[in-house]
Amino acid sequence: MASGVEIDVQLPEKRKQNMTALSGGERALTVIALLFACLCYRPAPFCVLDEIDAPLDEANIERFGAFLQSYKDKTQ
Repeated sequence: MASGVEIDVQLPEKRKQNMTALSGGERALTVIALLFACLCYRPAPFCVLDEIDAPLDEANIERFGAFLQSYKDKTQ
């Protein structure tokens, strides 16, 4: 099913490309960044993140965990 929305992403030290050309981990990090950008703009009372880290490799799981530690200080 096509949504009609195309997302172009430019990761650090990479050229701009369509999100469909990214690896699973890069796609997951992009979606995570977009989700938390939306939550920073308009906070939600709660958010369930089920299996959000599944496609991430070990290094990015560590980064995401560190981000969540800092984010929890700004929310309930």
